[in-house]
Amino acid sequence: MATARELFDAAFTPDSTRTPRSNAYKAGVLAVLRRRVDRGPKGLDVAPYRRGSAEADAYWAGCAEGHQIADQLGAPLRGPTWRAAS
Repeated sequence: MATARELFDAAFTPDSTRTPRSNAYKAGVLAVLRRRVDRGPKGLDVAPYRRGSAEADAYWAGCAEGHQIADQLGAPLRGPTWRAAS
């Protein structure tokens, strides 16, 4: 199975025709992939952005895409429910 970074790089190739995404969005995708595919540490369960901020919204949207990618691979769900930093 591919690593989280390999899946992330495939999703965000520089020559991709997809809509550009913010760094916060990409951070959300990578956090979920690291948690589910690489079985990363529990510290990845908290968003690094203030609740209600545009960055937090982008992060959670990225998390949703990360889950979609992991689901396609059959990667198991792990850890507690995701939550935002206070």
